[in-house]
Amino acid sequence: MSPSDHRAIGAPRAQTMLGHLATMHAMASQGELLCSQGLAYLANHPAANDAFTRLLERAGGADLPRDLVWRAEERQGDKGRPDLEAISGQTKWIKIEAKLGAGISYGQIASFAGDLPDAEGKLVVLLVPSKRRTEVAGLVAQWEAEVLAPCRWRLMAEDRPLVLLTWEEVFEHLREAGCWPAGGDLDQLVGLYQSLNNLYVAPFAPEDDADAARDSDRIRIIDKVTRKLAQDEGQAVMPLASEALADSAGGEVERNFVRRYAVKTHSGRKVSLAIGVRTPFEGYPTRVWARFRYDEPHFQEIWAKLTGPGGPFEDENRHRMSERHLWLPLDLPHHLAAEDVQLGLAKQIEEIWRVALG
Repeated sequence: MSPSDHRAIGAPRAQTMLGHLATMHAMASQGELLCSQGLAYLANHPAANDAFTRLLERAGGADLPRDLVWRAEERQGDKGRPDLEAISGQTKWIKIEAKLGAGISYGQIASFAGDLPDAEGKLVVLLVPSKRRTEVAGLVAQWEAEVLAPCRWRLMAEDRPLVLLTWEEVFEHLREAGCWPAGGDLDQLVGLYQSLNNLYVAPFAPEDDADAARDSDRIRIIDKVTRKLAQDEGQAVMPLASEALADSAGGEVERNFVRRYAVKTHSGRKVSLAIGVRTPFEGYPTRVWARFRYDEPHFQEIWAKLTGPGGPFEDENRHRMSERHLWLPLDLPHHLAAEDVQLGLAKQIEEIWRVALG
């Protein structure tokens, strides 16, 4: 076995082919599905199956069969679909909900547990990146306190433990099986996972609102939201670009506005709205802004609808005029998974369009 097979999962290494492909939008949008399918493929390798089974036994305190067969995306009777499921013969033994950056709901976990037979040794597993362990452990504790405590539902009973594992733990355990050549299937899956996991955006807290260190995360959110809005409209996706701006006082200091234009047609003319990240204006904590340029068609009409009496940005603290352009602050919701933050931002943008062009 090559010494490279013993490298730590977090150690620097050349990017694999799948890791490179994972940076493409088409693959990144299916990241969790691809990683789950890859893990199912590896786990059905005899040596990997044994190593994975031993890890789950140790984590869940259960005795598991040695002939488990792993399946991905198997639909349940209640239409639920766990990312991974292990069966022995016709008996279901394990359900795994595998996450990268998406949110986790109690309803999903309850559904998977309810589909397992009433017998000891059955497991429900939450598989998450190591950097989300603390977050997800807190979520499970909240479920125990707010949902499970009154009735002690069987999911948390001794015969039905909820197991929390990280992808990194699983990869290290599979690597110890000693059957993977350098650059082989395991390295490919690890490369895919690492590239996709780097796209994860942690929840925003109130103290993050003015923190420039989170700008790369804000840009990821804006990229996904504006890309989807354009695709929903059947339009080409405009490029993300960095635009030099005068500072908030109109002086000579230049600052960047990293933005993408969204375009709609109104009264036969195309109207553009820029959505992006910039240094906030004085007195405005948010770094996410939408902008209508003064030379856009129908600008005076748009300005009046948005900032005039009854408009959503009527309050002088809810908009800013700079170099004749109209700037509108946008908020990223706090303490939510990235997909919910994207939904919140999309709703704000759609409301701007509704009022501006209504």
